[in-house]
Amino acid sequence: MKKGVAARDLNRVLPIDKDDGCEYSPSCLKCPLPACRYDSPGIAARLVRQDRDAAIRKEYNTNLYTIGQLSKTFKVAPRTVSRAVEKISELSPPMANSDS
Repeated sequence: MKKGVAARDLNRVLPIDKDDGCEYSPSCLKCPLPACRYDSPGIAARLVRQDRDAAIRKEYNTNLYTIGQLSKTFKVAPRTVSRAVEKISELSPPMANSDS
């Protein structure tokens, strides 16, 4: 009985797929995602939401748009914009109390 597998038979035992990447990267080995979108199906959507929310917060802080204006600009519901804006207080460090 053989202990190993001949190199010519290796592809039959362990099929090696071509590295075609996905819609986020042309190559799996150069992918910017922290985990493969096929192994973690929700990761790509979460990263897209995080980027969108960061852009909403930036516009809200720098251009002082209203929630209604931002919801039209980003084509999302006003509640989605409100959630993104609420994260500002979660991400910001607490301000020192000036009363003391």
